[in-house]
Amino acid sequence: MAIARSEASPPRSALSLCLTAAASTIDGAEAEARLRSDEVDIRALVAGVGGEGVEAGFAASFPYVRLGATRPAGLAAFVYGPASAAFQLLGRSGSPLALDGPGDAAYLGASLGEDFGIFAATPLSGDGTLGEPREAFGAWLSPRGGRVSALAMACGEPGRAGGPSWYDAPEPPSRRAFAAVSAQTASVPAAGSVWAIAAAAVGSAGFPGPDAAAGRLEARASSGRFRLEAIGSVASGSWTDPDGAAAPRIRLDSDVRYSSRGFASTLGYRYTVAESALSRYAVSAEMVNRLGFSRVGASMTPATDADAAVVELDTRLRPAMARWLTLSSSWRAVGGEATRLDALASIRLGDAIRAALDCGGRLSPDGSFAKGSVSVSRVGPRGSLCCSVRSVGWIASGDFSDESVEYAVRATAMLK
Repeated sequence: MAIARSEASPPRSALSLCLTAAASTIDGAEAEARLRSDEVDIRALVAGVGGEGVEAGFAASFPYVRLGATRPAGLAAFVYGPASAAFQLLGRSGSPLALDGPGDAAYLGASLGEDFGIFAATPLSGDGTLGEPREAFGAWLSPRGGRVSALAMACGEPGRAGGPSWYDAPEPPSRRAFAAVSAQTASVPAAGSVWAIAAAAVGSAGFPGPDAAAGRLEARASSGRFRLEAIGSVASGSWTDPDGAAAPRIRLDSDVRYSSRGFASTLGYRYTVAESALSRYAVSAEMVNRLGFSRVGASMTPATDADAAVVELDTRLRPAMARWLTLSSSWRAVGGEATRLDALASIRLGDAIRAALDCGGRLSPDGSFAKGSVSVSRVGPRGSLCCSVRSVGWIASGDFSDESVEYAVRATAMLK
């Protein structure tokens, strides 16, 4: 007799294997394999550039385990960068480490646990080898879906030889200890109005070295056609993160967005205090209607004692009559003088067989520049093949050569 499966226990997804191979006249060759399911994610990468050796990377995630190429997440990301815009505390819980791409990961780490556990991480250099001796290890408590998280960690600080002046005295190796806590809360979803708030604080002590502290507040709210997002952070002047980097003493990022019937506009403001106070104002408008998609964005950074004023204007247009075409431009001026004007066009054609063409021109006080790329792809349910030719960055007029062009091929295969 067949046994009926419980409706409360949905079937788990089967393992899938994705294989990728790529070769480029600039970046060399690489091969990557990724095995994944709902609970398992394993990535392996082997890459090599002619005459410069072979690089290998590995990352794996199992229930309660993260290992290999990783990046700080949640409360750990806050400790590594209190003012960073690359992460959010809102909605984040669980392990302080997340998997990263084996080819470009900034850390090699391991964690054991989900709601609580221990972890260790060390920075990687740009070529995938171990960087400075700044090994960090610690423990965390962060129940998945919970509102409160805590983390404690310690790391090494390499010594410094000092400079030629007697003001630049040598510094001996030291250790730093960090203790951090965060909390978040959100409203019960209601018709047309929701909000969420998260706050975090961290203190550090040096052995030897100065004590320091930092804090961060995130807020998000929406009501009707309006949406507000704000992130603020503060740090003491002696703050040093586990990588040895400082943080702005004050930083505030805020955006207000209004949207209605295909039209959206955003007003943003940024205020940063590091060596000097710096403000940035930004405004953008988007519209989607029967004429297509269009966007205009502008920003201004007022002048300070150390820096000149910066003004930027960006545009983007995708006509409804030619959705395969995207036109964009970017203009920048510093101190009242234009420093660059970019004009770009992008064409996308096809479905199973796709063609892409990108080209652009730049005008600047240093002269005129151009760049472009063309690619053809065959995409199927079990894999893809792409051949491309592109310029290596912006090329000055008259400087074109064989070294200015990259030829590449990339193939993927999906096995289930």
